[in-house]
Amino acid sequence: PPEAAAVMQWSRNHRFIVSGNLHAGNLGVVYPYGNNERNESVATPTPDNAVFKKLARTYIASNRQMQENSPFPDGIQNAAAWFLAEGEMPDWHYAHLSSLGLTIELDSTKAPAEEELSSLWEANRDAMLQLFEAADTGLAGTVIDHSSHNSVDAHIEPESPAKPVYAQPDTGTYQRLLKA
Repeated sequence: PPEAAAVMQWSRNHRFIVSGNLHAGNLGVVYPYGNNERNESVATPTPDNAVFKKLARTYIASNRQMQENSPFPDGIQNAAAWFLAEGEMPDWHYAHLSSLGLTIELDSTKAPAEEELSSLWEANRDAMLQLFEAADTGLAGTVIDHSSHNSVDAHIEPESPAKPVYAQPDTGTYQRLLKA
């Protein structure tokens, strides 16, 4: 769809560190991968599985409703272990941009009524702020050309099995969340 292509291009231009897709139909936080080569509904961890779990737990820690009512263990779940989904945005963000995206299941009702939106906001506001703050941790730097001092569109390869991180094309800045 054109809207998905537009979000993908926008994401390529902005290289997000962390993202959260808001969804309804369940209650909890889901992290990649949402599918696998075997096409089986089993946990399919990424090389950054520990980082994804840390982010998901950060969200859950500030959301009492999810802590108490999520059907997922501790309120979090690997997406493929829940159900297989082809073309999830968090999977695409991770595979192509090394961005850490979560799917945040806001409510067990698939289409909450308009009058419920303010209470959903209140239930999730602090958790969203904690997720944003978590994006400001880890390793950060700027890649510049030694001769020209111009920013460089580069990728930085960590020593761990984690995915590389990409510098912002216009500024050369990068940030990488760490699991500890």
